Amino acid sequence: MSALARLLRLVAASVVPGGGFLLGGWSPATALTLYWIDNVAGALAMAVRIALHRRWTGLAGHGRAHLNATMTVSSGEGEAETVTFKSFLAEFLLTSIAFNVAQGVFLAAVLGLLDTRPDAEPLRQGAIAIALCHALALSFDAVHLNEWPFARLRDQALRIMGRVVLVHMAILGGMVFFAWRGTPNAFFSVFVWLKFFSDIGTLLPQWNPREPPSLMVRVMNLFPKRNGESFEDYWRRTRAKEEAQAAQDEQAVPEGQAAPEGQAAPEGQAAPNGQAAQDKRAARGSPKPQRARSKRRH
Repeated sequence: MSALARLLRLVAASVVPGGGFLLGGWSPATALTLYWIDNVAGALAMAVRIALHRRWTGLAGHGRAHLNATMTVSSGEGEAETVTFKSFLAEFLLTSIAFNVAQGVFLAAVLGLLDTRPDAEPLRQGAIAIALCHALALSFDAVHLNEWPFARLRDQALRIMGRVVLVHMAILGGMVFFAWRGTPNAFFSVFVWLKFFSDIGTLLPQWNPREPPSLMVRVMNLFPKRNGESFEDYWRRTRAKEEAQAAQDEQAVPEGQAAPEGQAAPEGQAAPNGQAAQDKRAARGSPKPQRARSKRRH
C-alpha cells in the first residue's frame, strides 16, 4: 500500500504535468498551473494525514513546530508580534496555505504579464488526474496510518514543502528566461526533467550519517573553529540533539494531557518507530485494527 501511495504521489507531482508538456503538447502555462494545483492538493492531503495521525496515535511530536515557521501579527497598538506555532498541524497547514496562495497570485501575475493562459481542456484533465491520485494515495496511507512513526509523517511533510519552493523557483526562472530569450519552452523542458528526478530522489532513503564524512571534516577544518568547537564536535552534538528530540516525538501523550508548549512530552521511556503508539493502544485494552476502525467512524 505504501509503495503504491508513493507512486501515485509521483504521478501527480511529475508525470501528469510534465508528461502532458513533453508528450501531450500542453503549453508551459498549463503545466505550471498543474504543478501549482498539485502543490495545493498535496498540501491538503498531507494536512489530513497529520490530523488523522494525531487523533489515532497521540504522539508528542504533534505538540510542537517542526518547520521553523513563525507568524507575525499586529497588536492593537500597531506593534508587530512574532507568534510561534504550538502544533505541527497548525504550523504545516497555515504555512502551506500562505505559500500556495502567494504562489498562485504570483503565477497569475506572471501569466498575465506574459499574456498567456493555460488551455482549459488539458487543465481540466490534468487537475482531475492529480486530485484522483492524491485521493487514492491518502486512502492507501490511511489503512496503516495509525502505525506510522512520527518521523515518517514529519519527513513526508517536509518533502511536500520542498516541492512548493521548487515550483516557485521554476516560475521565477521561467519569467527571467522568457524576458532574456523569449523562449520559455527551452527552460521549461529542463525544469520538467529536473523536477522529475528530484521527485524520484524523495522516494529514496535519506542519507544522514551519525559521524561526519571524512572529506567534509577535512574541508571544514580549514576554517577557524566557531566558539572553540570543531566541525566534528558540532556535527555530533547536533545529531545527538536531533536523536533525543526524535525519541521524545515518538512518545505517546496520555489523553487529556498536552505536551508542554512547543515541546514534546517529558522524557520517559522513548519508544522508536511508533512503538509508543502501539503501547498506548495496548494499554487501553483495544486491539490495533479494531481501534483504528472505531476511530474512523467518528
